Amino acid sequence: MLFHKYAPLLLVVGCLMSGCASDAIPSPKDRLSAIESGEVTLEEAEEKGWMDEAFTKYYQAAHPFALKVPAAATSYAFPALGLTLSFSEDWSIAQQNGEIWMYYTASDDGTNACVYFQEGTPPKDLLSMTDYEDWLATSTPIGAIGFAPAGQEGIDLPYIETMYTSAPTLAGQTTDNRQVCYVYVNPDSAYADLFAKRTILFETPTQPDQTAAFGYLDSPHLVTDLGDFTAQSLQGQWYNGNLFAQADLTMVNVWATFCGYCIDEMPALEEISQEMQQKGASFQIVGICMDVTPEGPVDEAQLNKALAIEEATGVTYVSLIPDETMLQGPVGTIQNLPTTFFVDRQGHITGQAYAGANDKESWQEIIDAHLSLVEGAE
Repeated sequence: MLFHKYAPLLLVVGCLMSGCASDAIPSPKDRLSAIESGEVTLEEAEEKGWMDEAFTKYYQAAHPFALKVPAAATSYAFPALGLTLSFSEDWSIAQQNGEIWMYYTASDDGTNACVYFQEGTPPKDLLSMTDYEDWLATSTPIGAIGFAPAGQEGIDLPYIETMYTSAPTLAGQTTDNRQVCYVYVNPDSAYADLFAKRTILFETPTQPDQTAAFGYLDSPHLVTDLGDFTAQSLQGQWYNGNLFAQADLTMVNVWATFCGYCIDEMPALEEISQEMQQKGASFQIVGICMDVTPEGPVDEAQLNKALAIEEATGVTYVSLIPDETMLQGPVGTIQNLPTTFFVDRQGHITGQAYAGANDKESWQEIIDAHLSLVEGAE
């Protein structure tokens, strides 16, 4: 779902990285790597004319994404969209029965976003774009509610025009007047009447984060502590809340193997961890890897992938596999990956959570500020 119409522009980059001749087309992998490094802009890529089918297929296959079905409810808040949706009790019952479900996606630049409602069997938690396209043919859309910049007609996201053949309806706008809301409806859905019985409340959206991959959707808010968890590390060691008693401040970094932003910042986090230890600071970093248990038990293939990422990035701090207590608490409420928050010795969350990746210098400033909070506490 991170792929959108500008993704093929990512083609250009390879020559700059690999030193190939100016008229040679690098491999799709090199093109993607170079664009994502920022060495070539999307506009430059377009000028090169490297938006070919080979790259598109590679990009789609290389960018898996997460779909998480929220628990059934009559109301959902989407602060990043400036939107709260409310449904009837009958809708909630149908969702509890597994008849309908919902998921969220956004364009890479965060300007277009949409909440989709479907009938049929939800896809597995992690999909490639190819898997998604195969599944989409078996699922029936009910409706979609999305946002776009003011003045834009409709939602500029892949597949939506093929999912909904009728024109969208303008439903309103956020209170800051920057985003407009459109509703798509499939009148042939058996749940079209239930979908029509909805309420949309608008507010000012939170600032979209460009350094976070789409993650989990269950709730917009973090609770105040991690609870009485017992979780295993990627290496198989067991930990509980006593882990946090080892330092005045613990930086909890929630990541996933599919999240490029997460992986990119891990070497910097390891450097911070080592430097803080050398200074004698009462500080530690703990990771939580979200996609090692997509269906409940540990997925050995995902575990091996996570371990390989740790080795490649040089990470030595502990990464936990979340247990049910964590998923029922703050970890299960996370909407974007990576998300980072800080806890004291008692496992209580201090200050705000941070959605998205940061560079080393930015993280150090944030860490120092949080250390001053816990050091000054009684």
